[in-house]
Amino acid sequence: MPHTLPCVLRIPLIALFALLLLWVSLCYSVSYAEQAVAAETRSDIERPATNAFQPHPQETPTSALTVTLHPATAAMVQQLVQQADVVRSAGTGPAIVVTKTVGLAPQCAEKNLLVITDTMEVVYCYVVVNTGNLTLTHHTFADDKIGTLAVGYGYPLPPFGTLQSGAFFTLPVTVDKTVRNTLTWTATTSNADTVVTATADALVVIPTLSLTTTVGTELGSCGKQHTLSTFPDTAIDVCYRVKNTSPIPLSLHTLEDSATGTLFQNNDDPLLPGDVRSVQRTTIATQTITSYITWTSKADNGVPVRAADQVTIQVPSIQLRATVGTNTTECPDTKEITVAYHSMITLCYLVTNTGGHLLTHHTLTDSYYAYPPIEYPLLPNESFGVTVTIPATATQVVTSRWEAKGVSDLIAVATDRYTVVLTSTTNVAVHVFYDVDAQ
Repeated sequence: MPHTLPCVLRIPLIALFALLLLWVSLCYSVSYAEQAVAAETRSDIERPATNAFQPHPQETPTSALTVTLHPATAAMVQQLVQQADVVRSAGTGPAIVVTKTVGLAPQCAEKNLLVITDTMEVVYCYVVVNTGNLTLTHHTFADDKIGTLAVGYGYPLPPFGTLQSGAFFTLPVTVDKTVRNTLTWTATTSNADTVVTATADALVVIPTLSLTTTVGTELGSCGKQHTLSTFPDTAIDVCYRVKNTSPIPLSLHTLEDSATGTLFQNNDDPLLPGDVRSVQRTTIATQTITSYITWTSKADNGVPVRAADQVTIQVPSIQLRATVGTNTTECPDTKEITVAYHSMITLCYLVTNTGGHLLTHHTLTDSYYAYPPIEYPLLPNESFGVTVTIPATATQVVTSRWEAKGVSDLIAVATDRYTVVLTSTTNVAVHVFYDVDAQ
């Protein structure tokens, strides 16, 4: 009996201790789970998305680029392997080959060269093939002109010779000038202890030409002037110089000049990148004229490219209109007049500068009247008039000559005619005789 009470009390104490241990264990498990969840959450925040677009350093993309890898077709893999001249042997280790093509259709193009006429959207296609003997699981690819497209993109590429050892993605981009893009593709194994890299490029060309047209008076030699002032009837050398500023050859050249028409058409002599070609012709300067020149060439795919220029040959020239009339307050419109002797008549001379030079010194020669020299700044395409009222003294067909001078003693001359006719002033005497005696 003395031991009965302690034994009875011992059983509840043991149960209480067991419950305490269970409570501590449960609290620890919950705390560990919360820590694990928090750590995983932090890891997700710190780890970038495997296919997220990463802007190129110091570049701000105009739009977000979404990149998605797809399994490459057998034809893609075969073509790429043949182009890369891959030679397989046992134990080659990790390796990849990549290619980059460009076209206009959404599907992958076959070539890495595209020639377009102007700004437009093109589609780049990037293809990678695992040519090694290790599975590559993560990929980073960057375009030197577009930027970093993906970092650590998760996509398993099994060794060469197995299914789905290749992958590809396409990317539409708007191109507004000639550009060569280089792709760098980096792939790693799952534990990142093996890294392989390959590059490929593609070229989009908007062909361009540079045309320079000059004029000069030294025949057989290209001048340096775009505007030339010269005397009438001077022989002028016109020189056309074209340069291919594109990275591709150009052919089928056509040269047109508004002053002469087409000089040649579809000349098939290739003009290589950076090459310069000159064409010359000789013309006689007879009047002020501006020539508009166009040189057109074509790329191998028929895309045209044009360059334009212009030159001006300035020849001093004037037009003269001489008239005569009886109105003494304004310039008459008539070229011939009949008046009585010593009637007052008005002579009018209107000169127009039809050349490209300022003319300042003027001399008017007229057999009906002697005019003093005239100083007047007559600008191109402007007119200047002179009138004089004098008595008519003779019947005469009058030739008027206007001479105008500009800088460098350039001279322009024009003539015109008017006629003055005097009415007859003959006196008639009438004598009458009669017989006063009517006999």
